[in-house]
Amino acid sequence: MAAEAAAVLHLAIDPIWDIKLPYIVFYPAVMISAWFGGLRPGVLTILCAIAADFLWLRPSDNLGIGDPIDIGPMLVFITVCGFVSTLIEAWRNAALAIAESEERLRVTLTSIADAVITTDEIGIVTHLNAVAEKLSGWTELDAVGQQVEDVFVIINGRTGQQMPNPIERVLREDVTCTLSGNTLLISKDGRKTPIENRAAPIKTNDGRTAGVVMVFRDITVRRALHAKERRARHEAEEANRAKDEFLAMLSHELRTPLSSILGWATILKSGDLPLDKASHALEVIERNARMEAQLVESLLDLSRISAGKLKLAMEPLDLSAVVMAAVDSLRPTADAKGVILDARPFGEPIGINGESARLQQVFSNLLSNAIKFTPREGRVQVQSTRLGSQVQIQIVDDGEGISPEFLPHVFDRFRQADSAAGRARGGLGLGLAIVRELVHAHGGTVVASSPGTDQGSTFTVTLPAPAVVQPNKETATGGTDAEEPSISKLRVLVVDDDNDARELIGLTLESRGAVVLQASSAREAIEFIRRDAPDVLVSDIAMPQEDGYAMIRKLRAAEREQQRKHLPAIALTAYASASDREQAFVAGYDQHLAKPVHQRELTRAIAKIFNDQRASALCRKSRYTVG
Repeated sequence: MAAEAAAVLHLAIDPIWDIKLPYIVFYPAVMISAWFGGLRPGVLTILCAIAADFLWLRPSDNLGIGDPIDIGPMLVFITVCGFVSTLIEAWRNAALAIAESEERLRVTLTSIADAVITTDEIGIVTHLNAVAEKLSGWTELDAVGQQVEDVFVIINGRTGQQMPNPIERVLREDVTCTLSGNTLLISKDGRKTPIENRAAPIKTNDGRTAGVVMVFRDITVRRALHAKERRARHEAEEANRAKDEFLAMLSHELRTPLSSILGWATILKSGDLPLDKASHALEVIERNARMEAQLVESLLDLSRISAGKLKLAMEPLDLSAVVMAAVDSLRPTADAKGVILDARPFGEPIGINGESARLQQVFSNLLSNAIKFTPREGRVQVQSTRLGSQVQIQIVDDGEGISPEFLPHVFDRFRQADSAAGRARGGLGLGLAIVRELVHAHGGTVVASSPGTDQGSTFTVTLPAPAVVQPNKETATGGTDAEEPSISKLRVLVVDDDNDARELIGLTLESRGAVVLQASSAREAIEFIRRDAPDVLVSDIAMPQEDGYAMIRKLRAAEREQQRKHLPAIALTAYASASDREQAFVAGYDQHLAKPVHQRELTRAIAKIFNDQRASALCRKSRYTVG
């Protein structure tokens, strides 16, 4: 098309100029073709120009043959236009390569996850990617052409003072600059974002600095994760420290009563103790044994709670009776210390649903704690308030109080305000932790408050109290005063490889009228049962060669094969966790009791499983008779 246009133009101006310039109008045609199409269209236009000049534009004779070809102008035309077309092609290729490179760079900068700002050699912004737009609050359209210190403003997060722009340093010193730590980016709308960034010079092929590229990123999430990790590490260190202190306290608290028990028992055994002192020795031994049992029970409670296997026997009860039972049990302790325990009877019954024994444990722990930290002639008060469908019980003392630093940790496990070796009071620091878990298990809350050290403290227990509930007076106090059932003339087989434990259990049961048989191993017990089955079996679990689980499985299998009657069996063991209890029932025991066991509790358990078995046998006999 360029050649055709040039030919038409040639015909139009040739008569006017009357000058023989056959290629003058084709020079622009070739350049235009090469400019828009490249080398090939330029060469094609050259050929078209030569053909048009030779075949069409020259005057023809009557044979249609043109004038002889003028070689000189043609060679000049070909040379000049070929050279110009080649130069234009090279320039076009270079421009296209630069454009493609810039596009690739722009796509790259736009697609990366970090924010990117580029400037020229004097710090004028030339590009912002989308991430930089979001963090800085500037759009690329507004930012391009601005000084970089107006677009990228940073301050020190600790001092709040503006920091030098890293790009200025790169341009001034021709170095790579990195900023990390507490650096905050101030966006156009005033937002503060913690960042880290790195700026580097953009070098040309000859080593000249043509600008600066800066890459930065939002580290808000990472900083939060680091803070969380530091807190978790600190908490873990605190937990390990508290656990180490707890183990040291546990060793001390277990050894202390054991030392008293062994010491007084040794004196009694020697026979050198006067008779008037023997009663006192027995009291000391019993008191320390109960203390030891309470420590073990606290550990077991904590184990059940940690395993999520704490189960409550919920029933309607009178909370006021439970609280007063706890008060009555600790009044001698308060009197002995000279602490006034002010707990008047409640004006009316407070009906709730709960397990009386566990609730009494809650209030006994709180009262014991209050008495422990209240000085002589101090006062401990028990107050109650009904708040709609809830009831509040407060234990208020005017004792040592709780420091503000320790108050948030008062219910934590293994934590005590005074955990040093020279602490004035004993204990494992588990009582309040158990209180919290037991109260939560009843759907309530417990909180502690204190104005500070030496200003007393208040523990508030809040429990749900529905409008309609039938209190059970018999179980309100846990049945501790209920009449002990009779096991007179019951034949009880006691199995334990420990002679002292077996003898103690035997003496306890014989004092209540039972006929006691004793076996020191599972094999010996099986022989006893085969010859003459007893009424009840009481067996330890951990025994050498064959344990209590294997023994009861053999016994139950023999009962099924020989169609013998079911022998009621109790597992009496130091394995006292919830999983141990469940394992005992699965193996075939009818009841599980943890050592040490109270004499009354053992008697009740024996009477219950024997009576249950007899009632079950009568029921089966009645069915067969009717049938």
